[in-house]
Amino acid sequence: MSMHDVVNERLNYSKEMIKQINHINGTSSELSDVLELAFAGMLAHYGQEALNEIYVAFLKTKFVVCNEPIEEFLMKKYKISKNAASDVVSHAPGTFYEVTGHEYIDKNHRRKYKFDRCVYVQNDGSVDKATLLRSVIHQVNHVLNSINNSVVNVQGRLAARMGISLDVFVSRENIHIKAEEAINAMQSDEIMNEIYEFLLVDIDNEDIKRNLDEVSSYPKYEVVDDSITEILRPLYEDDFFKNILVDRRISGRLNGIRAEFESYTDIGSYATFLTACGVVASTKDEEEKAKCMETAKQLVKKYLDVTDEDN
Repeated sequence: MSMHDVVNERLNYSKEMIKQINHINGTSSELSDVLELAFAGMLAHYGQEALNEIYVAFLKTKFVVCNEPIEEFLMKKYKISKNAASDVVSHAPGTFYEVTGHEYIDKNHRRKYKFDRCVYVQNDGSVDKATLLRSVIHQVNHVLNSINNSVVNVQGRLAARMGISLDVFVSRENIHIKAEEAINAMQSDEIMNEIYEFLLVDIDNEDIKRNLDEVSSYPKYEVVDDSITEILRPLYEDDFFKNILVDRRISGRLNGIRAEFESYTDIGSYATFLTACGVVASTKDEEEKAKCMETAKQLVKKYLDVTDEDN
């Protein structure tokens, strides 16, 4: 099958899937143009083998249209300051992802958990479509990387999983969230690039073509690495480690990431690495930050140096 046929089939299929999901959920088609491209981009990025997870991620997410700036919506909903609201949405402008967990007892008297996932999307025209698309991809990718093995045991405590980050139920401690956000942001950029590449072929469907043309008419999102992304990018760009990272974040079998990292470093080094990343993300002590950043970078270097030797 030619590239033209592959791309057009993927885009048309994604359009039909979003139409079907809207019908199942009884939702309007107001955000369909953005969701169709997001679905197609994620399918191109992950491949056909992840189709079920991609479909479920969109199906299980409630998309709520906000006809006002998302910051104002958050200020009213959560009674927070404008600065706090702006900080919350800075990594995915025009959107907000909210997860609510519910505990219940199933018919076999076992404790279970159900999660309601909601993505609020600003649709008042003040956020350009390219930015909005990237933000929606970022949020749906969070959903995708949390639907399998959603609840895990962390040293005797139950936690909700989102990628490699863990939200402990009892303490509400959120572990490794900054590292997960950095990974998710790098992946969202790649998915956006997949969407831009659709335009390298002739698009048969005029509605889809107009949609793609509008997205591509805006400047590409400027990627500026924060300190955590700076640490993680060399690992993410290593093909072998990246494949394991992507696979295990979807499946929820996170021990595979630790095992791979420690197979070329030392036992316990993965925990040391993530702890160092957490300190870099949270401390205001510049000396401590520099020390932990160096520790994390040296562990990445050790892993990559050994794997390069093996190759």
